Amino acid sequence: MTKKKNLLCVGVVAFAVFLATFNETFMNVALGQIAQDTQTNLVAWLVTAYMLGAAVMVPVSSFLYRKIPTKVLFAITMSFLIVGSVVGGLCGNSFWLAFAGRIIQSLGSGLLVPLAMNVALQVAPREKLGSYMGFMAIMTTLGPSVSILLSGVLLDATGGNWHVLFWTFGALCAVCLIFGLFFLGNIAELSKPKLDILSVI
Repeated sequence: MTKKKNLLCVGVVAFAVFLATFNETFMNVALGQIAQDTQTNLVAWLVTAYMLGAAVMVPVSSFLYRKIPTKVLFAITMSFLIVGSVVGGLCGNSFWLAFAGRIIQSLGSGLLVPLAMNVALQVAPREKLGSYMGFMAIMTTLGPSVSILLSGVLLDATGGNWHVLFWTFGALCAVCLIFGLFFLGNIAELSKPKLDILSVI
């Protein structure tokens, strides 16, 4: 790959990592409003279940990275995030639909960070490896910081309408997906790995 293509590739996956970590804290500011609207005391599970779902998918990502072409896997991963956002955006005041939306999102987030890191490692020139990985690390810390600020602004602007958070995140993911389809190549060398289903369960 040329230097320009490498930079575009890393730019796309860096944006994806930013979104994955951004979404970890994006809903947190709205938890009180969600609890009030959905009339449930289970609202903390929107955070806990999300983190658990993402954690389960991290080791699975290694299997999928060697099994599915990179661009296809990226599209699938971003689709989880978009579909989860749509489910959450359309959930009305149903806690369980909002919960389902967050679970679907978590599957994408858990796959996305390892996928992006692997892509960055493979396209980075050896002499620039530290710079590339440092940039990726910045995205992982910048995401949660920016998300809290942005979610607070959006909630204030919409009178506490937390559904707009799902729609906003879904739109950002759609943009990232489009960039990925144009600029991301099939980076990984595919093989025939085996997945230990029992361990995943």
